[in-house]
Amino acid sequence: MEHELFRARYNDLVSEINKHNELYYKNNTPVISDQEYDKLYNELKELEEQFPELISPQSPLRKVGYETENELFTKVVHKNPMLSLGNTYNLSEVFNFLDRIIKSFDSSTEIEVVCEPKFDGISIELVYENGRFVRAVTRGDGVTGDDVTKNVKLIKSIPERSNLFGGNFAVRGEIFMTFSTFESLNATRNENGEKLFMNPRNAAGGTLHLKDTSEAAKRPLEIYVYDLLTEHEDVKSHDNMIELLYENEFPVFGKSNVLNVKARIEIENIIKSWDLRRANLEFPVDGLVFKVNNFEQRQVLGTNIKDPRWGFAFKFPSDELETELLDVELNVGRTGAVTPVAVLKPVLLDGTRVSRASLHNFDYIKEKDLRIHDIVKVKKAGEIIPQVTVLVQHTEFSVEIKAPENCPSCGYPLSKKMTSQKKNRKSDNEQKNREFEEEKALRCTNFNCSSRMENALIHFISRDMMNFDTMGEKLVHQLFEKGLVRKPSDFYKLTVDSLSELERMGKKSAKNIIDSIEKSKTSELWRIIHALGISGVGKANSKLLANHFGSFERLLSVNNENRESFRDELISIDGIGDTVAADIITLLSDDLFIEELKILAAFLKPQINTTVSGVLSGKSLCITGSLSKPRDYFEKLISENGGMVRNSVSAKLDFLVCGENAGSKKEKAEKAGVKILSENELTTMLTGN
Repeated sequence: MEHELFRARYNDLVSEINKHNELYYKNNTPVISDQEYDKLYNELKELEEQFPELISPQSPLRKVGYETENELFTKVVHKNPMLSLGNTYNLSEVFNFLDRIIKSFDSSTEIEVVCEPKFDGISIELVYENGRFVRAVTRGDGVTGDDVTKNVKLIKSIPERSNLFGGNFAVRGEIFMTFSTFESLNATRNENGEKLFMNPRNAAGGTLHLKDTSEAAKRPLEIYVYDLLTEHEDVKSHDNMIELLYENEFPVFGKSNVLNVKARIEIENIIKSWDLRRANLEFPVDGLVFKVNNFEQRQVLGTNIKDPRWGFAFKFPSDELETELLDVELNVGRTGAVTPVAVLKPVLLDGTRVSRASLHNFDYIKEKDLRIHDIVKVKKAGEIIPQVTVLVQHTEFSVEIKAPENCPSCGYPLSKKMTSQKKNRKSDNEQKNREFEEEKALRCTNFNCSSRMENALIHFISRDMMNFDTMGEKLVHQLFEKGLVRKPSDFYKLTVDSLSELERMGKKSAKNIIDSIEKSKTSELWRIIHALGISGVGKANSKLLANHFGSFERLLSVNNENRESFRDELISIDGIGDTVAADIITLLSDDLFIEELKILAAFLKPQINTTVSGVLSGKSLCITGSLSKPRDYFEKLISENGGMVRNSVSAKLDFLVCGENAGSKKEKAEKAGVKILSENELTTMLTGN
């Protein structure tokens, strides 16, 4: 019975993978990501290894690509099969591949591997006869491919003539479309009401299979050549071959990285550097290829059914994956903002299973034309928070997403807050003539909304706030449901006995929680301000306010008589704008909020903010890009040396500290004339070394 279950699963996998192969190789319209495909493929491979009696002639593991059935193109048999490479997303499997190579030779044998980018395009074979380029053939099923010569001859970088090896040879490479060409092509198709291409590979494959060469000419393609089929005694290694192709004017990417097979640290560093570098390339690279450099050693290693034992590919995790938007849930945050959250068909994104993603707000949903049951793309913003980025296509089941009129938690009517536009202020009169605009977020204005209250409590205990390091969201929810904690000051009224009454809570755990709460009473003032959850007051603004006011009591000094003067004082703080000032004044004018602050003030004894002198005294800095240490480390370093960390770039900023992939902030700083520092330059400035 168990064997029959395996057989049924095997048959399902064969059918499903062959379907995806057809969509990918024949139609150039994949509906799942490479990672999802590889997961299915590896499951099939494991079944065939465990139960060889199940193996079917239809198994995709017996084929390289997919046998196309396009009657518009002549079928051509490759001189040598076009093999595919085994691949992984795991660095340890790359090292396992290298270990297998080492074990295949005597311990004294010198073994080198070359490392090259893996282009995400269409594999092609170019055939030369009597010195002329005569034929271009796609991979097809690895044995037979489509003759697409007419369209490939439009690629200007391919030599029309070559006398290499007497003019009779073949080369292989990857045809691709640049991102700029792809975006321009899709923009034109969108204007014409045509179906958009999913990605550059999809567009390149469609272009190669156009019957009309004049239409293909409007979609410029590029190629990099990476292999030479003709054997010759002068060509003994891969790097030697690439150099020969370059000398004969074939478009190659550049010199290959040649590494000792045991150079693990260098190999790992190359993978990391390419993962960063590929974001700035004009063409798609989805991984790195590792190959044994010496051709005689390749002969010794040989090949499997469909892939060589001397080559292997490491694939970078997908930046974006496609999935179905199943539903939309509404979350009510601590400030009352109602955030739509996409419920997704689960996908594995950068090593984690993602089933929820941000949709930002309902204006974003309208702008992207998103509907329930659409096929969408999802990625991680800043490699942390999943978000839906783009619509791929509507389906016949797609349903409009409507913005709610009432809070999903308490039923209170929702509204949009008016915010002042940023502008340079030249006089007090200009303050009275501020221009306002409606913000994008829908908000529940009921301060007693249970969702708002609970999320405010979770915010209060978080790491960058009061840092109750022994308490998590589940415990906060439990305390809230039991009525033990309804506002932040209630945390300081908890006892070991009251906590011990909770389900699965022992005396020791309860005491650890109370100790953590006690420790928070002497937190820095900026942490307390941050923990209050004032709209627009994040970490940076909390530090600005703490440095300016210096004490908790100053925040309690607002009353009806001094509201305007207090607003003016807030706006005078460099970095605090009109909208943030208005939000602070609104809260500090609320009797219930002031009462809560007074109760908290009785419990808390914040650390006194003192002015720090140092080489950065009076200087403001912003940090962007990837640094060698966590951002908190550099923020603390800057503060300890008298500097102030800002979140945004303006002409008033003194320095912008840039790591890898600095992005738009660097461009903005350059235009504003802000001095840019590297991580090393900042360290040198602070240490003198």
